[in-house]
Amino acid sequence: FNFIPFPNSVTCKGIKLDGLISKIWLEGKGGGNDRETYELAAYYYVSRCKLQNVEGKGIFFFTGDEGPYPYLVKEFVEEHLGEKIKKNIPINEIFEQLREKFHVFYIHKPYFDKKVEETNLKRWESVVGSERILKLEEAKGIVDLMLGAIALVSGTKNLQQYHDRLVERQQDDERISMVENALSKLSEKLKTLENHNNSNNNNNDDDDDDDDEFIAPQSAEEALELARRQFKNLRLSMNDDDDDDISNDNLKEDNELITLQKELARIRAELAEFP
Repeated sequence: FNFIPFPNSVTCKGIKLDGLISKIWLEGKGGGNDRETYELAAYYYVSRCKLQNVEGKGIFFFTGDEGPYPYLVKEFVEEHLGEKIKKNIPINEIFEQLREKFHVFYIHKPYFDKKVEETNLKRWESVVGSERILKLEEAKGIVDLMLGAIALVSGTKNLQQYHDRLVERQQDDERISMVENALSKLSEKLKTLENHNNSNNNNNDDDDDDDDEFIAPQSAEEALELARRQFKNLRLSMNDDDDDDISNDNLKEDNELITLQKELARIRAELAEFP
């Protein structure tokens, strides 16, 4: 068992970080069962962490080499967080809530048993997504990897631009290759989402254009004007008439069509009153 399974601190930046990091107690005593209680940390930040002065989501990194448990044990919550919950919570529910608040990543360092490692990676994939699993082959590259993930999800740089930044910082080819490989799935996922959003926006623009043609009139005068415009468009499309001046005499020539158009406009106006 652990005396301090989840040490944590307030958030800060700059040189204050050094003091807080120095207070972390590396208790040890773990290993051998290929699981760690990552879900306890996730629950803590779901239930106890309130983001302030943050635009959009925060950034959350897990680091480790083992897998999470399938659920959070209620006794753990009471013992270590002083909170009573009615039942064990499935890990998928906890991480779903965590991902609503943060961009969540799991930085994975190599595990000694490759078969177990494959199983653990699948466990992580089920809660954060495969593109959010960042494989760290060299411990010293963790800062470059984290900064790259932040740059990509924040939209400040794409993968090629971040590559160029690493070159400017004179990182060696091996480090650059490791970072690019780790971020490649994330980059492709973000590109897919961007293309999908752009497609939806274009479709919405088209829908808006269509809606502009069918704004329901709110008065008899608007209904008559709508009928005049539709009649005008109909005449132009049928006769390729370049003359935009449609007079009242023109409307009288096709009285039956005008009556139908006015009735259509009236129905649209009535429908517009419904929620």
